[in-house]
Amino acid sequence: MLTLHVSTNHEVTIHHNTAKCQSAYQIYRIDPSRQAGENRLDTAGNYFHSLIQTTDGHWLIDGIKQTVVIVSGNPQVHGALRATY
Repeated sequence: MLTLHVSTNHEVTIHHNTAKCQSAYQIYRIDPSRQAGENRLDTAGNYFHSLIQTTDGHWLIDGIKQTVVIVSGNPQVHGALRATY
């Protein structure tokens, strides 16, 4: 599987040693083992990340929520979606 993940419009809010980041994404997937017209799945939506700051000042992601707004193409291309569609 070939993929391209694009994440844009990052909006970060920091409060003491916690932070939230909201962004938009697009993911393009192509499965070269499938025939043209059946080998592509594109999705788009939003990511919601929560982060914590460690005592040494590094930031760690401690939660991710993904919402899917657009699904275009063949869901069979994505293994996790095969049972859903």
